[in-house]
Amino acid sequence: MVPLRPSTIICPVLVFSGVLWIYDVGHSQLYEVETAAILRAQKEAASPASASHIPDQTTAFRASPIVSAEALASGDDQGIVESNFSVVDSLRDSKVPENEINRAALESRYVDFFYGEMVDGGFAQFVGESEWDSQTVAMVRKGLVDIKAFRHLELFDDGAAIVAAIDPKELRQFINTPQPSSKDPVLRKLSLIDRQFFAVNDRESLVKLNAAWLRQQPNLIALSPEALRNELQGRGVYLPHRDKISVKS
Repeated sequence: MVPLRPSTIICPVLVFSGVLWIYDVGHSQLYEVETAAILRAQKEAASPASASHIPDQTTAFRASPIVSAEALASGDDQGIVESNFSVVDSLRDSKVPENEINRAALESRYVDFFYGEMVDGGFAQFVGESEWDSQTVAMVRKGLVDIKAFRHLELFDDGAAIVAAIDPKELRQFINTPQPSSKDPVLRKLSLIDRQFFAVNDRESLVKLNAAWLRQQPNLIALSPEALRNELQGRGVYLPHRDKISVKS
């Protein structure tokens, strides 16, 4: 038997090892590609298919006012204002802090709250329902400024001056009384601007100005009922410890 030279043995071994190395590298790269594809598919499957979905919900409500597409398309001023009010209050009820809600949407909501109380029961009712909370008063005033309701702003400041002139203890007692008597001196003082309100509103409609303010927001989002519901229901997933966050009513 002819003895084999070392080179005769080593060469096939090196070739075989090289083949194994190439196979392992190729298999590893293929595995990485397949894994990436699976993860990408899982991510896409977990995301809502709707194009109207808001991608970053941790900041989405701060970035944009949101209304229903139906309310926006209808052209009805009251409809779009009420839609915004409903969205903002849904977020507040879900314990979303107001600093995570769009500022324009908040201002619109507070102005509409003021308008609703004035129409329903007058300035005394607004003071009672709001408890003359400083944040609420400031938001209403800022909203009146931004929607350019300057006649209403002047009247609101007149009402604030009346409140400032009332003894704090008397004001607190009035606020804490569920149904003040029509003869209550505080109620009578606060009601002095009620007639003026309707006269001003005939010339400067708060609803129209409020609706125009919302429509002119460049980042306004209009969603279908289903998409809107999904966004509102899904918000809590992105807000850590939402059950521990208190929101002022």
